[in-house]
Amino acid sequence: DKPILFDCGCSPYPGLLTKYAHPLLVEAAAMKYKKLRICLSRFGWPWSREVCMLMLKCHNVYTDTSIVYFDDAPQMYHQMFMVDMGLRHQVMFGSGDPGLEQIRMINAVRGLELRDSTKELILSRNALEFLGLEKDLRWTND
Repeated sequence: DKPILFDCGCSPYPGLLTKYAHPLLVEAAAMKYKKLRICLSRFGWPWSREVCMLMLKCHNVYTDTSIVYFDDAPQMYHQMFMVDMGLRHQVMFGSGDPGLEQIRMINAVRGLELRDSTKELILSRNALEFLGLEKDLRWTND
């Protein structure tokens, strides 16, 4: 019953080997330890589909929005967010490195064509649940 974050996908930091950040490396642990809340950072980009598959399969797997976005956060998020339906409870806002312009990133999330309730989940409620600060929040007020 603990939250843990794995550096996942392409890292903006030089010298880190991406092969150790593939999301499928945590699949067995996510399935075995169902009370362990796992966040795979950066939507696992470029393996975002694998992260989505894990989130569909394992409700204890989350991701965050700290995607490496190539100067166009709204376009990158639009491509990544297949979340307004089934995955909306497993995505949290994340900014990653202070050099990645958090204001642009949060404004990009706010500007997405998602339900207001989905934006609220992404920007606050999912993180509270992930951290264990609000129990049984997932299925209320949808």
